[in-house]
Amino acid sequence: MFDWEIYPMEFYKSWTKRLNLSKKSIFISGWYDFGQGGTDMQEFLDIEKFLKTAQEEDLLAIVRPGPYICAEFEFGGLPSWLLREKNINFRTSDEKFMKHVTRYFNVLLTILASLQFTKGGPIIALQVENEYGSTEDPKGQPPFVPDKLYIAQLRELMLTNNIKELLFTSDSPYAHGDIGSLPSLFQTANFNDKPEQQFDKLKELQNNKPSMAMEFWSGWFSHWSESPYQGNYKNFERVFESILKYPASVNLYMFHGGTSWGFLNGANLKSEFQNSYQPDITSYDYDAPLTEYGDYTAKYFAVKDLIQKYNTVQTKLPDIPKLTKRVAYHTLKIEKYLPYSKIIEQLPYQIDSKELLSMENLPINNNTGQSFGYIIYRKKGITISPKSVLKILGYVYDTVNVYINNELITRNVGDLNSFGHWRNKNSSIELSSSVNYFNATLDLVVENMGRVNFGHLSQLYQFKGLWQGVLLDEREIFDWEIYPMEFKKSWTKSLSDWDNVDSEKGKSFSTGLYKSNLVLNETDDTFLDMRGWNKGIVIVNNFVLGRFWKIGCQQSLYLPAPLLRSGLNEILIFEEFFADDELKFSVVPIYSNNITAIFDKSKTSVLVDVRKQSSFSYRKMTLSITPFVLLVMVYLIAGDTLPTVYEYYTSDGIRSGLSADQSYFTLNGKNFSVYSGAMHYFRVPRAYWRDRLRKIRAAGLNAVETYIAWNLHEPQSGVYDFGHGGSDMEDFLHLEEFLQTAQEEDLLVIVRAGPYICSEYNFGGFPSWLLREKVMGFRTTEPTYIKYVTRYYNQLLPILAKYQFTRGGPIIAFQIENEYGNQEYQTFLPQKEYLEILHQIYVQNGIVELLVTSDSPLSHGDKGTLPGVFLQTANLGASPENQFRRLLELQPNRPLMVMEFWAGWFDFWTETHQTKDSTTTAGTYERILQYPASVNIYMFHGGTNFGFTNGASLNVPELIPRVAYPAVPIEKEIPFDALIGIDAPYVIDSENVVAMEKLDINNNSGQSNGYIVYRKENVDLGPRTVLTIEGHICDTAIVLVNGELVSPILKTSADLNNFGYWRMKDSALVLNSQSLRGATIDIVVEEWGRINGGKIYQYNQTFKGLWQGDVYLNSAKVSDWKIIPLEFKTEWTNNLKAWSDKTANGGPGLYSATLQISDEPRDTYIDMRNWSKGLVVVNGFPLGKYAIIGPQQALYLPAPFLRKGSNTIVVFEHFKAADRLTFVTDQIWSTV
Repeated sequence: MFDWEIYPMEFYKSWTKRLNLSKKSIFISGWYDFGQGGTDMQEFLDIEKFLKTAQEEDLLAIVRPGPYICAEFEFGGLPSWLLREKNINFRTSDEKFMKHVTRYFNVLLTILASLQFTKGGPIIALQVENEYGSTEDPKGQPPFVPDKLYIAQLRELMLTNNIKELLFTSDSPYAHGDIGSLPSLFQTANFNDKPEQQFDKLKELQNNKPSMAMEFWSGWFSHWSESPYQGNYKNFERVFESILKYPASVNLYMFHGGTSWGFLNGANLKSEFQNSYQPDITSYDYDAPLTEYGDYTAKYFAVKDLIQKYNTVQTKLPDIPKLTKRVAYHTLKIEKYLPYSKIIEQLPYQIDSKELLSMENLPINNNTGQSFGYIIYRKKGITISPKSVLKILGYVYDTVNVYINNELITRNVGDLNSFGHWRNKNSSIELSSSVNYFNATLDLVVENMGRVNFGHLSQLYQFKGLWQGVLLDEREIFDWEIYPMEFKKSWTKSLSDWDNVDSEKGKSFSTGLYKSNLVLNETDDTFLDMRGWNKGIVIVNNFVLGRFWKIGCQQSLYLPAPLLRSGLNEILIFEEFFADDELKFSVVPIYSNNITAIFDKSKTSVLVDVRKQSSFSYRKMTLSITPFVLLVMVYLIAGDTLPTVYEYYTSDGIRSGLSADQSYFTLNGKNFSVYSGAMHYFRVPRAYWRDRLRKIRAAGLNAVETYIAWNLHEPQSGVYDFGHGGSDMEDFLHLEEFLQTAQEEDLLVIVRAGPYICSEYNFGGFPSWLLREKVMGFRTTEPTYIKYVTRYYNQLLPILAKYQFTRGGPIIAFQIENEYGNQEYQTFLPQKEYLEILHQIYVQNGIVELLVTSDSPLSHGDKGTLPGVFLQTANLGASPENQFRRLLELQPNRPLMVMEFWAGWFDFWTETHQTKDSTTTAGTYERILQYPASVNIYMFHGGTNFGFTNGASLNVPELIPRVAYPAVPIEKEIPFDALIGIDAPYVIDSENVVAMEKLDINNNSGQSNGYIVYRKENVDLGPRTVLTIEGHICDTAIVLVNGELVSPILKTSADLNNFGYWRMKDSALVLNSQSLRGATIDIVVEEWGRINGGKIYQYNQTFKGLWQGDVYLNSAKVSDWKIIPLEFKTEWTNNLKAWSDKTANGGPGLYSATLQISDEPRDTYIDMRNWSKGLVVVNGFPLGKYAIIGPQQALYLPAPFLRKGSNTIVVFEHFKAADRLTFVTDQIWSTV
């Protein structure tokens, strides 16, 4: 079942494709006659296009045109203007009712007739009325028996309008027999259980006819103030299979529920009286196989599998569409405010009436009355004395707020049993305790919360507003001004005279419209998080999106991309009570049935890609995988009865985070074990974050751990980049997006924010500009170091604080420092005072989650932690029992956790590629779990050290397709001399050689990465002049004389012991064999990565370049250098000018090739075995380093770094260039 009216037109094709069924059914409501003209819903009402789209997607269609449709839709699909007809009898052969039905059907059925199957269209059957047998009311006053003549008239209308396909009715045959049908109509069944009982009854009623469930209820709807509906998955599966086994045909109601946009939700009455009224929420998710927002659930795959099992006619199925992207846009500040008083002034109608009138009886909209929204009853010139009592006779239909002189008097947001809501008959309120109001204006603002869509016929007379009288101190009030407030597009577009919002007192604003603007480059689905607001409606680009109400259960509103646009999007919020000063977004729906019980009802969409990309069986795993991966597959997908992580741990509200106050973890008061995997967002292309996170969750892990690298987020002193800072690594640094994506993928997060992170990352995450300080006490209480740490944390931690678990986010724990106990060395002991300073910075920035440290407790005890303040965890690769026993000695009665279980290891250049036996790893992992202890696998996905960040990736299997592109020739070159002569980004004059970090560039932050060139010009060289470099080269160097390479070529790892590399101290090189006059000497030094681990004293020795001594020619010191930093920044690389055609020389310099891609880019590897040493840059981005000595011989090039069309690949080669670039599908490991 798919209600086409509740989806944007742009979704017709994508969501019908997801049905993967042979047919679908749709309801059609009475919208076409609303107002006898165009409507604000016109974009949703192109039924012809919808049906043709279904046919294009290989689906047949079952149409249920009413006139009554139920569907939890406003008034069951009947137009509200029918209520204006006196003595009309709905859903009977009454002439007044049938006159309007006939007029409507004559228009509608003409459209449908041309789309019948026998005329080449998709429609194979049409339903006559809907559940008409349920109108049977033997105890009514008077009793009602369904009107067979009415059904016959509807049938005749269809035949008269050339309907030739099968006509049917639907009901519960077991409950109502054939009382709602005719012998000439095929009868079907509606139910959620006991299908055999219903089908057996159908056989009695219509022997020798097929059995069909027209509505097998896949879930149910939800009412305001109630808990959100969540059905029993196993029962769903059991009943669905029983239907197919019977055998019977079936229509799932709903397969995809969608949204009751604007004011379109229906309601129920438990009795004949308004006090039993139950309005439906805006979301019509229905707990269906496809969620409100189009994600897959376990029910989806159950349906798919069972239909394939029982369907005797197998037809081609399309590939399952990818999930629709959702984002949480940045929080918006409220910018404009239109107070209630100004709203009234701009309403389009004022009706003067002696008596109260209901919405439906107002003489507006071409005399069809008001259907939706609010209605205001105003009485001017009234005197209200202290203790005056206002009384509303009868019931309120449905809620009311009272204003005196435009000021809100009633403040009842959600107590349905008190004044202002439908449950109270003849309700009253004291208007003023002590104030006399003279010549006052009294307003009663009534909201229509939705008309009843199901029940006995007597319950359909749903007038809205007030009409039974209002008393002030027992005297009835007459002579009202009545203002309909419909929120039509044309009206909201015309609103003017907005006030600016004062951010300091925005939350004090009462009833009114609040405006904010969302500016987008591209549009994606999202949810509006309305938890900060109270009650009202949201309007997006003049379209009424839906209702919000603090009482729940719905706390968010689905906002699909088609309702947004590139550029400016105007969002209006009509708040009945008190407004928030900001508007937040979410990537998941939020439900609660009170103010504190909030949880994500996004279901197990993790199932999707697991089933597509592996050989998952529906009920059991049939994966062929390593023992290690099998061990971590602790989350077995068995259906909807298994909640998501967030559902399980937040279903009763969020009261506490991760606790370690006892011998086991609890999360929000429930027992919890951490099954985490490490993945560093800055080592994975942003476009692949979701893929990698989903693979982590699909393995059964419930958390992801990540480091945060200071040097990336503050690349220059005082300049920060969290995704929009303009650095070359900007696209990797959208930290908030990473955290949001992890939460969307049902993962909790452990954050390790340093300031030191190790991580085999350049300088352990420290910014290199710290080295410019004369005194810098890394990882101590030294004031200069603490000054910079504090400044950075004051930027970072407020961002992270928003994403803490106790604030509805994913972060459950923060690590303080990293392996600090390891700093113990000779006379240095780790400083507890330093850890306490970090602790206080965290606390002052609002961090309230669990704080931990990690070390080897066996090696360092508790020297690197604060006992009683931080939870101590262990880092290990083997022998977990020894570490755990020591942990228990250090902190008895607290939970055990391995923060780093080393599943692999990193690689150094020249050494053999590291691998670990999977069986051994699995054995150790199982021992950790059996102890029992929590664990974080380091690394679960290693990724890549792109550019100059150094390291190696863990070889985690990937399912993303890879391709070996055809080889491409080198077409252009810039010889080294031309590069320096024409394209040098800076030329710095210096008396002596200095380190990279000391250069006065980059906002006085020095040079962090790349190469530094020391040039000496106009030098006279005698024969066999010797160049001597004092100290060590940091890290490698090549030497050119007049642009020609004179230093030795790197061929094997043994060459690292010779001139040009870090191993040799005071290295010397003969520059020439003959005399040279006016020569130019270039010493090109490469930074090959700063240390990421070590002892305290080593951090201040990690300068790069030449800095440990002077440079000599023979015995003469060389002075007056020109220093040129080559940082390979994207802007510089993309604007090089000295390109020329490739020559045969192939010496040191830049070489360019063009890779043409005609289709969507794929992952690949660049095979560098024919090159010697250097750097590869792709489309301006430094991809990484290569060296013939290995072990890494190829560079991973992910698809997001490529684009359709031309891709420029630049290679900076130190020695001898190849004539082409070749590609392979896998990494190549070898050493020379």
